[in-house]
Amino acid sequence: MFKPYEIIFVPTQQCNLHCAHCFVPNKEQRLDISCAEKFLETASDNGIDRIGFSGGEPFLYPEFLERITSFAVDKAMYFDRIMTNAVWFTSKEHAESVLQSLYDAGFDGSICISYDFFHNQDPQKIRLFIETVFAIWKDRRVIELTAVRSIKSSENEATNAMIEQLSNLLDSSIIYSSQQTSDDGTIPEKLIFNKPLENAFIYYEDEQDSIRIHWIDQTGENPEDPQFWQSNEWFAEDYCEGPGQVLFIHADGSIAPCCGYANENEKLKIGSMNTMTLEQVLNNAKSMETVKTVFEQGLLKEARKMEKENHIFPGTGKTCNNCQFCAYLLK
Repeated sequence: MFKPYEIIFVPTQQCNLHCAHCFVPNKEQRLDISCAEKFLETASDNGIDRIGFSGGEPFLYPEFLERITSFAVDKAMYFDRIMTNAVWFTSKEHAESVLQSLYDAGFDGSICISYDFFHNQDPQKIRLFIETVFAIWKDRRVIELTAVRSIKSSENEATNAMIEQLSNLLDSSIIYSSQQTSDDGTIPEKLIFNKPLENAFIYYEDEQDSIRIHWIDQTGENPEDPQFWQSNEWFAEDYCEGPGQVLFIHADGSIAPCCGYANENEKLKIGSMNTMTLEQVLNNAKSMETVKTVFEQGLLKEARKMEKENHIFPGTGKTCNNCQFCAYLLK
């Protein structure tokens, strides 16, 4: 059942990077702040109590981040995360100014940096961004890393090398996952700092001073690309609870019911923030077969049904990435 508990805003589709794995159009499209506040107020009054920001690069529209953060604080809402490439700023002073304004507005969620082979940022600039955040928030837990797990071993090795560089610059040690492994070996799970953060907030005596690293599977722009269909087993069914039950509001105001790679597909658009009320959006979602398939029936059930009907899938005939299958099914 689709029952969103969070709104993720895409303040702008503009981005300062042009990553090879990203197929979101890069254009100067922005959400209207007043319209977003009006929609957010209705959402808050109806039990949606969490917000986040994605992109594009959200920090290229700092006015939106500050205004919506202040509005959410007034509504006693919770913050999830801001997704960023962390190299959007032109100088240290520029980064300090924007981040300080966000802190003053009341943002206390996490700032999650997309950092991998595809984004290919300068580790020195990432270090500067992270240290600026720490200087303002005085809390290591504010920063998280997200890395895309490529279908190519060489690209994953390049990502791991970037993480090692950043770890050295931050005077930290890499902790590798004891549970997750890939064809390339173990996967970095967190960075443990060697020195405690001065004047930091301490909540638990045994709390590790670290930055967590999240991994997401690469999804191909073409749903039928056989490179992304090389698994021996199907993905695990989670009814899209992994990404979360969200209203993902694109920079043009259109709304998707998920934050996965398939949310650019028109068949997953359930309404518009600019022209519809929250009630209309949710009622529209309830009537859509695609939403029922994803959140009630389940994508895995659909995949097995197609298998029984002798449907010919690309590649080996299976994908372990539910976003890849969702995009394929919608196409």
